[in-house]
Amino acid sequence: MFKNVTKVDLLAVLHEIGETASENLKVVELRDILLKSREYAKDKDFIADFLATTVAQRKEEEELNRLRLTQQIESNNTTHSVENIQSLDKLLKAVQTLWIPVPKKDETWNLFFDSI
Repeated sequence: MFKNVTKVDLLAVLHEIGETASENLKVVELRDILLKSREYAKDKDFIADFLATTVAQRKEEEELNRLRLTQQIESNNTTHSVENIQSLDKLLKAVQTLWIPVPKKDETWNLFFDSI
């Protein structure tokens, strides 16, 4: 019943069933308060299911936060890489433009225009 249960989970369950518990208490003390509570004495299965649901919800939220963070990091990385690629393309285009050979005028360059 208490597998993978954290202090936050126990505090949430105790709060929901109307028990008062301080955040300064240790997990073992919170577990003892839960086991000695009136609600637990009435319906052990319900409290066990409620605790399991609380743990599952916490794990889902942690996984969603992890996925959001991963997606945000990937998004930032792709944005920077796209910007780097664009600036690299501009640099290559500028270098290619600078490497275009300048046409040389030969002696017959102006002969055509002089003959007109």
